[in-house]
Amino acid sequence: MSTWNSPPQIPPYKEPPFGATAEQQTEGLTAYLKQLANVVSALKNDLEFMLNGNLDVKNIRAKGITADRMDVNELSAISANLGHITAGLIEAVQIFGSYIATSQSYPRCEMSSTGNLFGAYTNANRYLEIYAVNNGAPLIYLADEAGVTRLARNSSVGSLINIGKLILSATGDIEIASTNSGSSVYLEPGTSGYAYVPNWSKLRNNDSKVTLQQELNSKASAFYGSYGTVYVSSAPGGPADMPISFSNGIRTT
Repeated sequence: MSTWNSPPQIPPYKEPPFGATAEQQTEGLTAYLKQLANVVSALKNDLEFMLNGNLDVKNIRAKGITADRMDVNELSAISANLGHITAGLIEAVQIFGSYIATSQSYPRCEMSSTGNLFGAYTNANRYLEIYAVNNGAPLIYLADEAGVTRLARNSSVGSLINIGKLILSATGDIEIASTNSGSSVYLEPGTSGYAYVPNWSKLRNNDSKVTLQQELNSKASAFYGSYGTVYVSSAPGGPADMPISFSNGIRTT
């Protein structure tokens, strides 16, 4: 088969040199006719090949087929590695096993079949990743150079784990509650840590609307201005033999 990028050419006939004999002229003409016959034969073969519905790289010129000349139901009808594609709009029903990114550099968002994840990246160390399955559980990662915050769900347990300080802040109320009547809420500081509040006025009984500070003040007020000595037993069931003295509501002995 000939190559359409370089189509068969009919060579020009070269006149025999001046003074050539009749035999030499005949030989030159015979050679030219052989070349002409080869070109015609190649063109004939290419034409038959195409008329029988066969097209390949040998008889399609570069940019010779335009979009308005193609009508296929699926791209699978075109068997090829499509290579680098620049497209305006792609409307698809299903795409499987793909890596899709908004950019080749940072920042970018990406979707990857490896790990079944969605990700948004400022750089390689600052990112948000959503995993569909990680050791059997869905998972969300927030990361920067200082560490990772992880939100996970596994079986009946949900967890929020942070490396470093964790701040929960809102312009409205923050409520930590359980809908199960038998469930509890735990505050568990570290071994040498504490659960801090600004002051006792910030701890309030939700039923009575009274703060812990108000309760402490009421206890102090009950003894305010009291003076004297009372006797109590120093042993269970024993006589009242131990004095306890108060001065202005404050125990002195």
